[in-house]
Amino acid sequence: SILASFALFPMPEEPIMLIAWTLQFEMLFYLIFALILLHARIGTVIFALWMLGCAARLGVPELPYPFEFLFSYYNLIFLAGIAAAYVYPHVPPAAVWPLGLAGVGLFFGPGIYEILAKLEFHHGLRTGGLGSCAGMVITARARNASRSRGQTPRGLVFLGDASYAIYLAHVPAMTAGSIIIVKLGLTWIPPLPMFLICVAIGTTAGIATHLIVERPAMAAFRRWHARPAAEVRP
Repeated sequence: SILASFALFPMPEEPIMLIAWTLQFEMLFYLIFALILLHARIGTVIFALWMLGCAARLGVPELPYPFEFLFSYYNLIFLAGIAAAYVYPHVPPAAVWPLGLAGVGLFFGPGIYEILAKLEFHHGLRTGGLGSCAGMVITARARNASRSRGQTPRGLVFLGDASYAIYLAHVPAMTAGSIIIVKLGLTWIPPLPMFLICVAIGTTAGIATHLIVERPAMAAFRRWHARPAAEVRP
């Protein structure tokens, strides 16, 4: 289980680093997408059949392992990224901000509604909907970046650099923060402010991880990777 967790290899039980379950789906996507690079036609057919199988999974109860992983509706979210790559160059400038704001609103709206109304949407449809909304935001941002010629605010660039560390650190940080909140007797805070507090805790922990761990590690790797090239120069 330890080796499988480090290798991001899928397994019936949850990985040690719980948030890494999403990375297992990414590795599966890279593997299947690599088939397209090896043979375009065969790879495209396999990819299309895979997506159809994942879409059919929406109306099927839980499958036994490994089919539950291979044909999970989470894999359908990759289509949002693919669509964003094809669509963003063709988005009219006037539609950039409406598209982005609509994506943000539709992304957060159902989640907040679920919390306040204490309801729960169909998990598969909710997953696909959230992925589509994220794709709308990415499409709008990519189109705006292509028009702004790199004039992105430094704060957003920094958050983008730290996003992977935020992704890895936010769950442990929010778990620890929740324990502290309970110990301090702050459970009376309404859901929406509590949500913002948890976002701040997770983001701050991720930024700290980026500055203290990720950035120095990447710099060390770049120095190590560049060393052999320098040694072979005449």
